[in-house]
Amino acid sequence: MSSMLLQERLSAVEDEFADEFTFLRTVGRLIKESETENWDKVLQHCKTECKLALSLAWLLKLSDDDTMILAKAALLHDWHKRFSKELKTEITFEEEEEISKSGLIKHGYSDRIVDIAHSVGHLTLDKSANSPDLLKKAMHFIDDITSDDRIVSIDDRVKVLEQNPDYAKLNEEGRGKYGGMTTFEKQREVGYIIQHQLEETLRNEGVTVHNGKLHELLRSIVVEPVWKEIFLQLATRALIQVHNRYSVWELGQSDLSVEHFRRLNQGYGIYFAPEEHLTDAISQQIIETGLWKEHTIEKLQRSFLIDREFMINIPQDIEAERKTYYVDIVFRKRSEKNSDDTKVRPVLIEAKRYRLVTINHESACINEGEIQKATIEKDIKKLKRIWQHVKTNGIHLQDKLYEDCFCYLLIWGKGDKSFNIQSDLIDKLESGKDIDLANMVINRVPMEWDNTNLDVKSFLWISLIPLKDDGLEIVDN
Repeated sequence: MSSMLLQERLSAVEDEFADEFTFLRTVGRLIKESETENWDKVLQHCKTECKLALSLAWLLKLSDDDTMILAKAALLHDWHKRFSKELKTEITFEEEEEISKSGLIKHGYSDRIVDIAHSVGHLTLDKSANSPDLLKKAMHFIDDITSDDRIVSIDDRVKVLEQNPDYAKLNEEGRGKYGGMTTFEKQREVGYIIQHQLEETLRNEGVTVHNGKLHELLRSIVVEPVWKEIFLQLATRALIQVHNRYSVWELGQSDLSVEHFRRLNQGYGIYFAPEEHLTDAISQQIIETGLWKEHTIEKLQRSFLIDREFMINIPQDIEAERKTYYVDIVFRKRSEKNSDDTKVRPVLIEAKRYRLVTINHESACINEGEIQKATIEKDIKKLKRIWQHVKTNGIHLQDKLYEDCFCYLLIWGKGDKSFNIQSDLIDKLESGKDIDLANMVINRVPMEWDNTNLDVKSFLWISLIPLKDDGLEIVDN
């Protein structure tokens, strides 16, 4: 499953797990009844853990069955909190766990889901780290990095428990069980052992994760969608739309035979389209496209913001007049509700067609020109100047001051199966050292087929290439 499909799934968890959410709200009564009785906070905590479970299962490449078990266990693990608190008699943690288990079994949940759901907290410290069960370790870790509905480090999560006076006695009781360590010191130790084990497992699956940073990787998936893939998917839709539009125009404007264009996708339409027509089409896609199931157009506009031809004034030096630059696209993902939008870094994008083409009417041929080396180099230098300015002075967007940004090139063109844009840019551009080709993303769309065997001969491609965030210096325009 691609990250795009994962994002779609995360956005629709209440649809996919409708029975479980009904159970939480009706049987568990995890609803907001007043400002002082807001049990919806517990439901939101469970929802966050469910999203974490789906994301971690995706990274671990778990089977569909194991993914569903882990996700349901995460969603249901605290279903009983209100019921247990409202009991007139004080109960132990062990008794509370039994209430939770029996309630889930009574309502038809499998022993496996119940077992995984109760692989969390201090009652499992003696066995969690050494358990051979990957789902139990995953569940324990998920609960260790979720504080309310926030995704935090294990240390931050345990600090919250240590500062809760209701758990002071439980914390001190651990000294007799864990060789002088408090209960939560032991929970912190076990949590980091499990995190290390999961990170090693992920590396063996080819996932890049830095030591002790798995929670940050998961937070980037759950809280902030993979914006590059979202943007590039919309840009690819716009690319196809504009290419088809100009393929028809190309046929009408040229003296080439109709036979030459017996299929629209055999044309060179995208080469003839002005660059601003593609950037306009991308803007329109972002405004109009409902990307996820629960996103209406209005919600999408609140989630993603786009500015076209955004003006930035940069003083060349203290005495000089201000220098005006225009950025083709400024793309922003708004942060979560009630949080600071300025914590989300805007993306500044310069858009460029890779090559120009000309029509030779005498020979009835379309000639591909050289890459637009000079203008691409100029865009790189412009972005470097702007980025340096933003890092020093910030950038104002709709009365908000952002202290940093991302800078990207958006380049598109046509290539055959052997075309490698990374190698081509390294060979052709003097500023190739300033772009991060290792972290570029690219989409390809079949454009031309062999007439005999229908093999794909060429592709439309569009690529988003980041500038390197190192060694930035002011450069001449």
